[in-house]
Amino acid sequence: MQTIRQFVDDSTTVITCEWSDRHYAWVCSSENDHRFECCVPRMNDLYPDLQDAGYKELES
Repeated sequence: MQTIRQFVDDSTTVITCEWSDRHYAWVCSSENDHRFECCVPRMNDLYPDLQDAGYKELES
């Protein structure tokens, strides 16, 4: 099962983070469809990194 969260940075760029159990990492894609791995094993570990980077969670 995949958990998807969206985050917005200071420049209002939407980044969709998709949890992949197979790779045990967050696979993120921005508006320009550039994909990269956040390399965070657990969702709880991802949140502090995003907060420090100025990201905010969007509730769907």
